[in-house]
This record gives sequence, structure tokens and C-alpha cells, in this order.
Amino acid sequence: MRKLTLSFDNGPDPECTPQVLDALAERRIKATFFVCAQGNEDRSAMPAAAPEGVEILQRARDEGHWIGNHTLTHTLELGTTREQGDFEREIGRAQSLLGDFVEPRRLFRPYMGGGIWGPRCFSPEAVDYLCEQRYTAVLFNCLPRDWEIPETWPEVTFRQGEDVDWALMVLHDLNVTGAMRQVPRFLDECLSRGIEFTQDFPPECTPILDGRLVGSLDGLICES
Repeated sequence: MRKLTLSFDNGPDPECTPQVLDALAERRIKATFFVCAQGNEDRSAMPAAAPEGVEILQRARDEGHWIGNHTLTHTLELGTTREQGDFEREIGRAQSLLGDFVEPRRLFRPYMGGGIWGPRCFSPEAVDYLCEQRYTAVLFNCLPRDWEIPETWPEVTFRQGEDVDWALMVLHDLNVTGAMRQVPRFLDECLSRGIEFTQDFPPECTPILDGRLVGSLDGLICES
């Protein structure tokens, strides 16, 4: 791994995200936070519209991080629906709630149960919606599953990165696992290895770019 783009899903979490922001600020590293605008019932995603959430998003934005849309409720895989109303709710409503915090580029990361990309990721109608609304779909190529191995995910990341020149990594800024306590150690190890941090995305991880289909969605679309 020569280059690394950091992204965080499911926050903001008042007990976790500020510590992540502290670690990034101390090392002058910029990331992208893909936010669940409303959260969901089991609170694996926190509501961004709450006062504490708004304060955290403002800080992240002020410090140069990008804010993206990670759906409204973090419950609907887009490949399982063809209903325009579902897209308007899970994507459009989330975008509206996030308001001025989100990037003008309309960055969107779909929800996938278990974090595994597959045909439940998009339906053809979901792709049409994202293109019509000029979203950029941001996937990833490095998933250390920090929620399952909160102490050792940094080591897994380096193993995954052995065959990837430019990694786009997903972590989860949620306090419930304690995984983000490893962020300072991970960042310092990356810097000691000479890994370059960038806020841009590898082209292969943005198959939909500003509403244009520019890459392959093979294996990601549910046709039936």
C-alpha cells in the first residue's frame, strides 16, 4: 500500500467521532465521513440531526473533512427495491437533512449488510436515480472489519494493503466497539511506513461519478 484514503461510516457518535477528529487533526490528515442522517433503531448508526451530531459535523467540515451521505436509516440495501419512493427517502431525504454539511459533489455510499459488496448493492432503478440526481457513488477496496476485531484491525489493514497500491479504507466511528481507540496507533504506523494520505478516491472505487456511469458495476446490480 503506497497511498491511503480514509473514510468513516455510520457516525457521528458524540463519544467517538471527536476523538477520531483529534487524531486526524494532530497528524494533519483529511478523511471523508459518510453519515447516516437519521440513524436506526438499534443505534448502530447515530442520528446526525441531533444537536451533538450537528456540532460534530460542523467541526469536521471546518477542519477540512468531506461529509457524504450514507443513507437515512442504514437499513435498506438498494438492490432489494425498485421503488422511487425508497430512493427519495433513503438517499434524497438524507441529503436534505445533512444540508450544507455535505459536499457539493454529492458523495454517496450505499448500505450493504455485513459490508460485503454484491448484487444487493444497487438495482437498475437505484443506479438511474443516482445518475439523475448527479451523485458520486463511493465504494471501497479495504475493509478491515474493525467492528469484529476492534483491537487488531490495523494489522489486518496492512495485510489487505499488500496487494493494493491505492487503498480506500472504511472504518466505523462508533463507540460501541472501542475499535477507534486504535486510530492513533494505526495512523502513526502508516506514517512510519511512508504511506501517503490523500482525500481523493481511487477511480475504481467511484463507478458513478457526478451522475455519470464511468466504471464497472459488475456483480453489484440485482437484475431480478
